[in-house]
Parts: sequence; C-alpha cells; structure tokens
Amino acid sequence: MKKLLLYVMAGAMLAACGGNGRQQEEETAVHDTVTLSNEQVERLQITTAPLREYCFSAAVKASGRLAVSPQSMATITTKVGANIERILVEEGGRVGKGQVVAWLSSAELTEMQSRYATAVSRRDYLAKEYERQRQMMAEQVGAGKDYDRAQTDWQSACREADMLAAQLQQMGVSGAAKAVGRIALHSPIAGTVEHITVQTGQYTAPDTPMMRIVNTDHVYADLLVFQRDIGKVQTGQLVRLTAGDSREFSGSVSSVANTFSDDVQAVHVRVGIDADNGQGLIAGMYVEGLIATDSIRQPAVSEEAVTEADGKTYIFAAERQGDRWLFTPVEVKRGREEDGMVAVTPADSAARLSSVAQRGAYYIISEMKKGETGEE
Repeated sequence: MKKLLLYVMAGAMLAACGGNGRQQEEETAVHDTVTLSNEQVERLQITTAPLREYCFSAAVKASGRLAVSPQSMATITTKVGANIERILVEEGGRVGKGQVVAWLSSAELTEMQSRYATAVSRRDYLAKEYERQRQMMAEQVGAGKDYDRAQTDWQSACREADMLAAQLQQMGVSGAAKAVGRIALHSPIAGTVEHITVQTGQYTAPDTPMMRIVNTDHVYADLLVFQRDIGKVQTGQLVRLTAGDSREFSGSVSSVANTFSDDVQAVHVRVGIDADNGQGLIAGMYVEGLIATDSIRQPAVSEEAVTEADGKTYIFAAERQGDRWLFTPVEVKRGREEDGMVAVTPADSAARLSSVAQRGAYYIISEMKKGETGEE
C-alpha cells in the first residue's frame, strides 16, 4: 500500500555579511493512492458509483398546526327541545354522510305533526272552494269579492302548510309521511366523531351542540412564515413536513395570506397535503415545515463519502484493477447539504472523478493513517 505523503519543507536560514535575513518556504502536497482488495472493500462496506448531480433546494423554515376547512367540520344540533333516546356512534368512530347518529323523542314533534296535518286539511278544503269560485267567475255568476277571499285564504293555507313541512324536514321528518314518534339525527358530512357532549336520556335544548364530526381526509397545514422570509414563498412550492410524532410527509403551498398576524408578525401559509400520505393525521397537531423556495443541481456525494484531514476536505476517486481497488484522495470544497447529500467542488478543476467512493471514506482514511505510521 502506497502512503499518503503530507510533508512540509522548511527553507534554511540564510545569513550574509553586513546584515541578517530570514526566509521560510512551505509546500504542502497530497498525493498517492490507497489500494484495497475486493475482500477489504466488501468487509468495510465501501461502495462506489459515478459522481452525479443532485437537486438541492433552498428552504424557508416554518411551523404551525394541522387544520381542516370549515366545510370539513360539522356540529350536530337539534332544532327542537328533545330527549336523547339512543346514541348510535362513539368518539373516534367513522360515520358516513347522512348516517343516523342518534334517536330523539320530542313532544314538540308530535304537536308540530298535528298542526301540519290540520294545515294540510285546511289547504285542501280551501283549494276546492277557490276552484269553485273560479268556475263561477268564469260563468259570470259569482261575486268578485268571494273569489278574491277564496284565493287569499287558499294561498295563506298553502304557505302555512309549506312552512310546517319545512320545519319537519329540518327535524328529519317528511311532512308527507305518517306521524312518527321520534327524530332521527343525521350526520351532514362523512368523517370521524371527534367529541360527544350528551348522553342517553338527557334533555337537549334547541341548537345545543351534541357532537362534533371532522373529516380529516383533506387536512392541511397552516404554517406561520415570518416577515423576513415571506417574499420567498409562492404557491405551488413543495413543502416537507414533520409532525409532532416525528412522522414525515409532503405537500405544496396552496395559498399565501396577504395580511400579517399582529401578535407574531407572520403570515399564514396554507399547505395542501398529498393525498397518499395524509392518512391518520389529526387536526390541531403541531408541525414543522421546510418550504423549497429555489433549487440548484450540483455534483454531490453522500455524507459517508466525505472526510476531513489536516483541515481539508477530501473524497476518493475510485478505480478498479482486477481484484483490487485504487482510491485516490481528491481535495474538494463542501457546498450545500440536504437529505444526507453534500455538494462538492474539486479544488483542482482538472481532477478526474468518473467514479468515487460513495461511502466508507472514514475507513479509507484510516487505512492511509496506518500506512503513515508503518502499520500493516
């Protein structure tokens, strides 16, 4: 194994008649190659590959909470005072749109159905009277005032019946159906039962929240971006998100608010989450995001391909010769780092890097140090 020679040549002190002078000359050279057998390469798990370009992204850091749109949340209430006969769902359970979630009983329902039946009977009777007066007017044997009164009474009865039918419809009862003794409470959306605030047998007043349904199929991230960074953020930019439980998922910027939140001097940025990785996310969960604001392609290697020696950074050009590998150190400058990749620029633009060690640089440099100390 050849040795990596790192040497410093110091100039000699020169003296001359009539005065004193000092000159120091310093040179540093890094050269030569480490040779390893195929067996050593496999044992040390050193891998090689061509030097390729990687797309690095500049990113803005932001944090916030997961949220759902108002259309994806529903609070279930009743329009009349009622007693809860039966609750058909549990917290955390899934429900479909229109599914019955509870049965209620209400004396007000019985009274309203009776009023509706009376209003329908009166409407039908007045319809016949109005038709009779209309025919008499057509035959010119009726009085105009009787026709007008019949028309007005019939129209009033129609409005009353329609109003009561609409109220029954809000309770989940069809006005045309026969009388029913209980109210079916339906979920207006599909989703998950987040919270139930009532229990069986309890009386609930009109418009009192009974349970909350949330559809998390379309959850989004509401991030806060500070004033210094908001000019870099645009719709469509890709975002990498990390939830409070360390789960990672992705999305893209769907909208950027045009006003600041006075309390934190930041702008709300809405990030739509990709459908294939948004399952199981919970509204209100804390998230951190990296918003990719630009990108650049640069030659890069993995972190395990880079090593430091004598204050300089090296990677190793790799060349296979039969049953052995030759690894030559190449000085580089580090650039951007992202997802375990490091951008590298050779210090010598003429350096040949058709194939490099993509991992195992630590072991290669260790072998070099053994050679320097004379170890075999």
